[in-house]
Amino acid sequence: MKLLNKIFSIIDFLKVNSEMSLKELSEALDINKSTTYRILAQLGRHGYIDKNIETKKYKLGIKFVEVANHIIQDFKIIEIAAPYIDKINSVTKETIHLAQLVGDEVVYVDKRESLNPIRLHSQIGKTTPWHCTGVGKVILAFQTKDFQEKILDSVDFNKFTEHTIINKEQFISELELIKKQGYALDREEHQENVGCIAAPILDNSDKVFASISVTFIFNIENLDKQLKKYKDLILENSRLISKKMGHIA
Repeated sequence: MKLLNKIFSIIDFLKVNSEMSLKELSEALDINKSTTYRILAQLGRHGYIDKNIETKKYKLGIKFVEVANHIIQDFKIIEIAAPYIDKINSVTKETIHLAQLVGDEVVYVDKRESLNPIRLHSQIGKTTPWHCTGVGKVILAFQTKDFQEKILDSVDFNKFTEHTIINKEQFISELELIKKQGYALDREEHQENVGCIAAPILDNSDKVFASISVTFIFNIENLDKQLKKYKDLILENSRLISKKMGHIA
């Protein structure tokens, strides 16, 4: 507990005092120099402290910005996206999902039910598969290659229907197509008779951290008509949500 108090004392002090030397921090906080150094070194290894190579002084690291952005997004995305979700739901009468990247998983954070009789597996707070859902595929398609490889190595490629992608190479090709066209499709890949079109949501650092989708009863005879109608609507609203989140197109 005493060590934690010292850690937080250093963080709070640097929050208002910008760059400080090891000696200055040690004396100002009355923490012995060796302990101060060990704390700074450990925080630095995790990106929470930066050291100026020239001045040898310390400041808070970029990791705090990432954490702050994530917290802000958690509070803002549901509230900001709500009117757009309502609008899409009102126009299409279909199920609308809002999903967010949380660590290495995609989680449903909001949903509007459709008037259709077929029940969907989705539930707010639950994770969704990467390889067979529109919201999962469209988020993954816009991540870094390193992150994609990490996810691809962990995906089980469980087969949910006859249309589920269960091949890694085919999935990689699917991700490349999604990134090129700007949206993802689910053609009965997760649930029989159910289709989906999903679009990415970006934050103020141009990262895709969430997605929004329209999920509908799959009818091959009017699928192209459905997709064309929903595509313009979902892309426009995902763009508007991204703008509200600070993304500059």
